[in-house]
Amino acid sequence: MYAHYLMSIGLFLTIATLLLNVLYQAFSIGTNVWLSIWSNEQSKLNVSLPANERDMYLGVYGGLGLGQGKKRYNFISISLIYFQFKITRHLKLHENQLGL
Repeated sequence: MYAHYLMSIGLFLTIATLLLNVLYQAFSIGTNVWLSIWSNEQSKLNVSLPANERDMYLGVYGGLGLGQGKKRYNFISISLIYFQFKITRHLKLHENQLGL
């Protein structure tokens, strides 16, 4: 069933979907791992982290979150551009067949 679906959307979109999904999942897992490291560091000290360390942890967490959002945006953009191209191509084909 998946093979039929992937073949119907074409090789380019199949590869883009798989690649961007892997990258999205990597950012998602990275965010969870980073939160775990951050919370473990905090609990070892049993006090608040110094401001520079807190900012470093927060910056990496924010970067991972932005990367996750960027991959989702890239997937949507590539899909829309690809389907717009296919629709334009099919409309041109129909115009040629009808002699317009």
